[in-house]
Amino acid sequence: MKKVVIIDSDFNIQNLARKLSNKDFDIFPIANINATKSIIKKYEPNYVLLNEELEGSYKLTKWIRRKSKANLFILSKKPDQNEHKKWKCKGILEHPITEESLKNLLLSESHFLKDDYKKQLEDIHSFEKIKIKKSVISQDDYNSKFWGQEKRSRIDKKFLKREFNFKDRFSNRDLKKDLFNMGKKDLNYKETGYKILVQNVISIYSAQGGVGRTSTAIHLAKLLNKLGVLLIDLNFAEGPSDISLYLQLPKLPHLSKFISNQDSPQKAFNDTIIHVKKHNFDVIQTPPTLRQSDQFDVTTLNNLIEIAKRRYGIIIADLPDNYDDITLEMLNLSSSVILMVTLELGAAARLKEIYHLLDPKQKIFLLINKYSKKSSVTPRDISEYLDLPIAGVIEDDPGLLRRMEKGNLSFDDNTIFGSALKEIAEKILDYNLGQT
Repeated sequence: MKKVVIIDSDFNIQNLARKLSNKDFDIFPIANINATKSIIKKYEPNYVLLNEELEGSYKLTKWIRRKSKANLFILSKKPDQNEHKKWKCKGILEHPITEESLKNLLLSESHFLKDDYKKQLEDIHSFEKIKIKKSVISQDDYNSKFWGQEKRSRIDKKFLKREFNFKDRFSNRDLKKDLFNMGKKDLNYKETGYKILVQNVISIYSAQGGVGRTSTAIHLAKLLNKLGVLLIDLNFAEGPSDISLYLQLPKLPHLSKFISNQDSPQKAFNDTIIHVKKHNFDVIQTPPTLRQSDQFDVTTLNNLIEIAKRRYGIIIADLPDNYDDITLEMLNLSSSVILMVTLELGAAARLKEIYHLLDPKQKIFLLINKYSKKSSVTPRDISEYLDLPIAGVIEDDPGLLRRMEKGNLSFDDNTIFGSALKEIAEKILDYNLGQT
């Protein structure tokens, strides 16, 4: 199993990774350079691809060479064959990296030897880069592992030396499609991809208050903080929210800073963030008045999440227990949804209404909190009623709120809530959290 870390704030990297799914590779797209070191230490990747334009990239390469055995490749908009000397890396790849270029790297790293970079650009099988009057592919290259075949195949030499005028005959897109289909047919190609761990946008929702949404959101942010976490509070209310109180956040800044400065959204986003140093994650808190919150609409939410995706590995949204336009849109923008409920059929009935509005392609997890054996309703009753499997059950933890008021977010075996949530998070989110 080979592991690949791609460090790039371009969100298209996330989409690219999703297209490639296979048991042979783990792919880690990282938007936040601050989360890189912990992921490299934990997963020990075989390859690291780094965008040279990221702030701190040169310093990071020194750390990678010193602390990791990974093959380092630099992504550059203007690749130069001599640049590898500056970066002391294995090769320079063109940015943004294409799907074909990434496949080539994973299937045959010999295409990227740093001493022959000019030839790399001629031999690389990225059809995006094929030029007019250029041979499509050499026979030796064709009989390599590029198409993933186990049996070598002889292809007519006349075809291999054939030249195409793409401009007059057909588009690059058509050529890619034709050649790729030809390869699969002629070589008994079995489509494979790459197992990926991608950026996660997690919404936490319940149909009633007092279920433990906010406690779960805060603990989850602390639990995943090494991956670069942004916690967004969307529980609009008059006065400070529970997140603001539990984390002892200052009154400023808050979401109004982003709402009122949409002409410069990047700067507004920076000015809205609060870093919680004690727990090492970032927070966006709600405005202190409902009047200011009323100005937050679906378009503003989409702008906020789009910017956040470029900077954080994990985005956690703490949602209110109603389902207005903001709540529904945030659920729609999420890759994972945690539905929380206690052992009350009334709450489950209200939860069922919104559950049927979710996209079946999303990862949906049912989390039962405040479990008690004395209840006449069982977790199985809730699961069968919602027609949703149980992701986890957490027993009632009487000391939880007292610990949170003191700023203590603990996951050791002596804490009912923290230890159970850690075990559930490792299972449903597929992260090896190690010691926290």
